[in-house]
Amino acid sequence: YAVFAELARQVVSPVGRAGIIVPSGIATDDTTKFYFQDIMETRTLASLYDFENRRKLFPAVDSRMKFCLLTLTGAALATDLGAQFVFFALDVTDLRDPERRFTLSASDIALLNPNTRTCPIFRSKRDAELTKSIYRRVPVLIKEGPPEENPWGVKFATMFHMSNDSHLFRTREQLEAEDWRLVGNRFVRGEEVYLPLYEGRMIDHFDHRTASVGVNLETQFRSGTTLETDGADHDNPQFLVMPRYWVAPQDVHQRAPQGYAWQWFVGFKDISSATNERTFISSFVPWTAVGNKVPLILADVSTDTWVCGSASMCGFSFDFLVRQKMGNVTLNYFIVKQLPLLPPSSYTQPCPWSGCELRVSHRAWLLPRIFELAYTAWDLLPFAQDVLPTLGDHPYASRFTPAGHVPPPFRWDEERRFLLRCELDAAYFHLYGIARDDVDYIMETFPIVKRKDVAAHGEYRTKRVILEVYDAMQQAMDSGEAYQTRLDPPPADPSVAHTSEPPEWVEAPSTNASGSTNTRITSARSAATPAMSQPIQSVPAVPAPAPQSSRPQPQSPVPAPQSPIPVMPPPQGSYAEKFSRIMTLKRQATPEAIGEIVAALGDEDENVRWLASSTLASMKDERVVDAVRAFAERTKSPAALETALKLLCV
Repeated sequence: YAVFAELARQVVSPVGRAGIIVPSGIATDDTTKFYFQDIMETRTLASLYDFENRRKLFPAVDSRMKFCLLTLTGAALATDLGAQFVFFALDVTDLRDPERRFTLSASDIALLNPNTRTCPIFRSKRDAELTKSIYRRVPVLIKEGPPEENPWGVKFATMFHMSNDSHLFRTREQLEAEDWRLVGNRFVRGEEVYLPLYEGRMIDHFDHRTASVGVNLETQFRSGTTLETDGADHDNPQFLVMPRYWVAPQDVHQRAPQGYAWQWFVGFKDISSATNERTFISSFVPWTAVGNKVPLILADVSTDTWVCGSASMCGFSFDFLVRQKMGNVTLNYFIVKQLPLLPPSSYTQPCPWSGCELRVSHRAWLLPRIFELAYTAWDLLPFAQDVLPTLGDHPYASRFTPAGHVPPPFRWDEERRFLLRCELDAAYFHLYGIARDDVDYIMETFPIVKRKDVAAHGEYRTKRVILEVYDAMQQAMDSGEAYQTRLDPPPADPSVAHTSEPPEWVEAPSTNASGSTNTRITSARSAATPAMSQPIQSVPAVPAPAPQSSRPQPQSPVPAPQSPIPVMPPPQGSYAEKFSRIMTLKRQATPEAIGEIVAALGDEDENVRWLASSTLASMKDERVVDAVRAFAERTKSPAALETALKLLCV
């Protein structure tokens, strides 16, 4: 009571009255958000001053505990201009700092958190004003309705709960005791397979191989220890991180998001903090088992657009905004939904720093940089296959686009990766409409990044290079000249990719009618596709398989060469249904089945055309050549003709 009385005496509220002390969670905690919304709508909030107990204002309370001084008024003393806020105060004197004390109105709260009307946590007035300016330009990821506004078609999903689903997990010791053999980071036995279970500590920005999780037998309170991947392992495209647990593919299929069309995921760590080095950690990960601490973000847009949108979540611009919303250590869905993410249409707009003569879209400028950063290991080959058709006439794509070629991953070069990320960060700062002075300010809000840079390079190198690239882009926009990258060779150039042959386990899967797989698989998901005799509702969402290796593959038996390939109608339905149908036709390999796959070369979806072309190339049958040649002669579609001619040249 003595502390409360002293605070009440020193603090002068806008209406000349002291408030009450309550837990700070009233402002930000999900369980009390409706109470806070009720305060904003039915009463007048005069001030909310948030304190940390680090200076032991309450001596008997833990220093990490937070509380706030809350002042409310009645309708007769309304404060139309909004309430005053201070967060992370340590003493009453902090409340008098004009740089830390700011005002938010009810309309500001609705702008920043339209779904929950909870209060964002700003450390300064500048943070508040900068964040509000961005929210006025960029919509939130999902604005709940009715009507709902969800331009990305985003849904969230988790696959395996680390506690409730532990009965489905197998350890390395258990599997090896039952004669399972480790191939890559999967366990195989005959035609069976167990898939690795990804945890949050295994991923980082543009890196799905950040760390392995080893069993710690010496510590009973922590069942796994983090084993960080070093530079040499990162540069080995065959190196894969090892998990603590493995899961049967049938369980993965059961938990996988239904209707999902890609053979890779975008996931993020849901345990974080606004005081960490970085707050929002997301990555592209292979199609495998994923724990609940890596929630998945599923989008209903084109591959190239989602790759660009996902990459924006790795930038400092996005991370800065996340920090204004995170008052706890968990990135709940209600927080992520209300983060501003550039809409899909942003990436189809002309890129202003690409020059007036050869103006390309933002998407075309961003994709090669994202692709080189993300595709560094063979287990993300399906990701590469999906991105390749979107690269257009890029040298890497033109070199490996022909069906039957396996595109190799890119080398792990720390300096190149640093420059690639700086270019992406500068680009996203421009796309978010953030001015140069604000870019400088935002970079200073990442003190751990700065401290590590100074220790390693004697300066805040990350900020300096991002600002230099930002300035060069601005100069290019002002002059109409194209921005000149610092990277030599340019992003995703074939010369910076590996040249070694892929390991055996990335060869295309062969699947029998029962859905079991052999040990040479790119993904147990594509290998375990059920036969078409099953109801379509039971077919898991499946994307195109990886391009085929040039090494001979075991083939299904085919009819005698004299049996002609008839003209057949193409597969119908959604992309997942077409994929499942083509896989079934490949297993059948009858003249009618081959004819239907050939007809798929005329599909409007370039991914379906790619899938059909890859499948036909793997058959190596003279009848296929004749059927494709006949198709090329009769098709009226330029895209279908191009696909057929490329296939004939393989």
